[in-house]
Amino acid sequence: MNNHNNQNIQQYQLSNLVAQSKFALIAPIISGTYFDDTIGAYFKRVAKHDINWPDGTKRKFSYQTLNHWLYLYRKYGLDGLAPKNRLDIGSSRKNSATHKEVIHNLIKEFPKITGVMVYEKMIAQGVVNKNEISVDTIQRYIKNSGIRSSSGPLIKERRTWEYAHACDGYEADTCHTFHNFDEQGEYRKTYLIAMIDIHSRLIVGAEFFFNDNAVNFQKLWKNAVLRYGRSSVLILGNGSSYKNKSTTEIEAKLGTILIYNPPYSPVGKAVIERFLKL
Repeated sequence: MNNHNNQNIQQYQLSNLVAQSKFALIAPIISGTYFDDTIGAYFKRVAKHDINWPDGTKRKFSYQTLNHWLYLYRKYGLDGLAPKNRLDIGSSRKNSATHKEVIHNLIKEFPKITGVMVYEKMIAQGVVNKNEISVDTIQRYIKNSGIRSSSGPLIKERRTWEYAHACDGYEADTCHTFHNFDEQGEYRKTYLIAMIDIHSRLIVGAEFFFNDNAVNFQKLWKNAVLRYGRSSVLILGNGSSYKNKSTTEIEAKLGTILIYNPPYSPVGKAVIERFLKL
């Protein structure tokens, strides 16, 4: 039994070291401290070098692998970088029965409380400390346990936010508008494609088109970049005008991260939605 426990501990420690090593390679992207022209250029530079790995070997990782780790970290946090064969994958490693009971009681008492607020209350009550458990662990447990559905209406956690500087983030969307005559005299529907800076609320691009397609969106995007600069992030819908191969290629060349807002969730790009509904 002791040998089995020792093996589990060693595997757990190695798993953590692997996750930390992966994070070290993508950390300059997370912190914005890389000096390459684009994220892709940074990954390609790293992919050329041997990396000392926790198991004592030297390894090389492809651009695609590094990019996938960045995706996993942004979606799941450090746990997403742990090897898939981790013994406790998919479960909460640090939430004890006491922690879970406190979480259930807090959500039952305050149905609209957010995961961050639950975490802060648990720390204030002395139930946990920051070294023992992370806010990501609490939020993940709340999401996966189905507590909200059993305690009342399912409430998606949302927080007010804004980018710190102009050009840090843009949002873009299309609005179906009025009909008008084209050059051939045909009475056709028009579409307003618009792009807004999330920090300053400046409309960096807005134009009417007879077609809602990738060509017209990319034309608007190009003009916005030429006039106001490249954004670090661009939040878009899931329509074919935005989600296509050519848009992905432009993303890689600019070094702009594209974030596709989930369907039927307009609050995810509320700034541009509000403008289009004025």
